[in-house]
Amino acid sequence: MDVKINLEIQRLEELKNLRHREYIFNLEQVEQKIEQTKHQIERTESTIKRDILRKQKVYCKEEINTLDNAIETFTRTVDEKIEGLHKILEVWIEKNKMEKESIGYNIEKIRDLIKGENMNDVFEMFNSVANSLEIIDKKLTSSHDSSSHESVPEP
Repeated sequence: MDVKINLEIQRLEELKNLRHREYIFNLEQVEQKIEQTKHQIERTESTIKRDILRKQKVYCKEEINTLDNAIETFTRTVDEKIEGLHKILEVWIEKNKMEKESIGYNIEKIRDLIKGENMNDVFEMFNSVANSLEIIDKKLTSSHDSSSHESVPEP
């Protein structure tokens, strides 16, 4: 599961970077239009044409505002999704850690599954029992190793 979450986070980051590059490209295009319009306004002698070009310039500035708002909204949304995925990943890692290190957690999980009386949870219960047995085995092995080192007389 952690691999899927990390892949989704990576996909969202790449999508965000792509959209940022598109934003910069589009912004540069609109800014070029504004510069060209400014030069045309300066060169033209017709008041009608000048008015049309000024309206075009205003339209371009509105387009920049639209681009700005869109990229801010998109970035905020993607960042919230990424943050949510990071939280899910942290919870999953902590749950995994508890399954591998806490007998109490596994016993509580077995009791909760038994209360549910769902036959589909039998394998989950066996998994919790196996995790508990592995924890006990590790504790017994580590205590046996430490006690065997203590009984060896030092020269």
